[in-house]
Amino acid sequence: MSVATKVEHLRHEAKRVGQTPRAFDNWLPLLREMAAERLGRGRGSELTFRTKAGPTLTVPNVPGARLPLYEQYADDCYRLREFLAPFRGRPLQVLDVGSHIGSFATNVATLHPQARIECYEPSPESARYLRRNVEQNGLADRIRVHEYALADAEGTALLDDNDGGSVHNGLMRAEHRLVEGQDALTDRHAVEVRTTTWARAVAQSPAPPQLVKMDCEGGEYALVYGSAPQLGTRSRTSSWSTTRSRASRGRSCGSGSPTPACRSSGTSRTVPASAPPG
Repeated sequence: MSVATKVEHLRHEAKRVGQTPRAFDNWLPLLREMAAERLGRGRGSELTFRTKAGPTLTVPNVPGARLPLYEQYADDCYRLREFLAPFRGRPLQVLDVGSHIGSFATNVATLHPQARIECYEPSPESARYLRRNVEQNGLADRIRVHEYALADAEGTALLDDNDGGSVHNGLMRAEHRLVEGQDALTDRHAVEVRTTTWARAVAQSPAPPQLVKMDCEGGEYALVYGSAPQLGTRSRTSSWSTTRSRASRGRSCGSGSPTPACRSSGTSRTVPASAPPG
């Protein structure tokens, strides 16, 4: 690791330490437990984040599982208040593709009491935490969990998964692991998951999705391009994340990104749902 990379890592860690008291009520035990994990003493443990915004979320104590909570509640990557403003006072149907442990879905449900969210998460471990977080926040009547990956066909596929509940998961192609990520490496393995299509997800939604969030570790383009064009016209706004290898525009979260959606592990854009990414 180069000196410049080490300095960047230290800056990032210092930033997270500073953000923790501002974003989470139980910041002191969180910092203590994360430090223990860093020193190799927190393997197999869990963390429960009591956010100042309201939701309480439980995740495995590994960096890739903690990341989305900081994106939502510290970096405000998706700028949800800005996103949700046009829907204030009205029912809102949301489609969340790549829901992980539910940080986005529970945040939307808290900020918009009339929102209903359909969550798609293929990783068995992440889906388990997703259901747990939905239940412990009393949102089971408005958030529905589907343990599926969205793909170009219904059936099954191999997922580069890990039992650490990391966000660094993704469908495999020709035995090639598509997703980078250095956390929970000893737990990573390929697991067979069920797949369904974009068309089926839209058809099963109780109402036409007005807001679509896609975060499937580089699979966003294939999913959008493989769907029928008319499906996009049913949604008002679409937000998705793309890895740096697929797009180079934009900035990472917390770096003054001009777009309402961004991930610190890549770049993102927000466009009208009827327009293809380009």
